[in-house]
Amino acid sequence: MDTPKCAACGAPAEKRCSRCKNDWYCGRSCQVANWKIHKKICDLVSSANTKSS
Repeated sequence: MDTPKCAACGAPAEKRCSRCKNDWYCGRSCQVANWKIHKKICDLVSSANTKSS
């Protein structure tokens, strides 16, 4: 399996968004920097996951 890439900087990532489990990040700083962009997608994905389970 390929190593996931950070959604913000493209570096190898080890941490995944705990809410939607869709995007990966190399660290907290990239997650915080990308939050304004990711928030809308995260809301949609996490609400869809909640409705389907």
